[in-house]
Amino acid sequence: ARYKASMERKSKEEAEILESGQIIYGLGHNNMLMRIYDQTIDKWCAYRVWRESIEEWGQPLVIDLSWFKTMQPQQQKSLCLRELPYSTSYNKACTQPFHLHYTGVQDPKIKNLMTKFDPLVMTDGRPEVYTEQSYLDIFPKENIVYLSPDSRNELKWDDEDVYVIGGLVDIDVKSNASLGKAKREGVRHAHLPMRRVLGKEHKQEVRCAQRGEGHCVIK
Repeated sequence: ARYKASMERKSKEEAEILESGQIIYGLGHNNMLMRIYDQTIDKWCAYRVWRESIEEWGQPLVIDLSWFKTMQPQQQKSLCLRELPYSTSYNKACTQPFHLHYTGVQDPKIKNLMTKFDPLVMTDGRPEVYTEQSYLDIFPKENIVYLSPDSRNELKWDDEDVYVIGGLVDIDVKSNASLGKAKREGVRHAHLPMRRVLGKEHKQEVRCAQRGEGHCVIK
């Protein structure tokens, strides 16, 4: 009954438009644009990510998962079932995506959790790189820059640099955690120029954003 009523209402509306002489836009009518399905958009976004996975082409971005064992089970689930999928999907939707490298994947629990939302994760069916190795074993040490909200160095973008984000979900903010690791490993560190870019009128937003700057959320 509801379907029949809907079809009658639609037929009535089309009849009124025909009587008025207006142009009907839509599928099967006058339309200057082709319909693009969501699947087509997904394929195009996936192509861009695969393109960036070419070593000579793409800009790598590292998410350091060596922090996994330092977190509580609830935080580990949040990382694998929320933060990492979000970072992957957000990167996929970007106009110029990064070539994501998830390093320090040593705990089998990471794969067990992540395969719940994507069975093809950590396989050749995905362009993202998951490895047990450290980023120090993959990229030249002089090119590595660890992003940390506690660093006094403001980030100056360089296409030759490899930026590292700590894969750490911390409810209680761990001050100097990412900065301390960068210093121990002897790599450069920097913070995002949020305060300078956003200005003083966004002080509260800057403070909130800086809390998550050295972590896995990419926004």
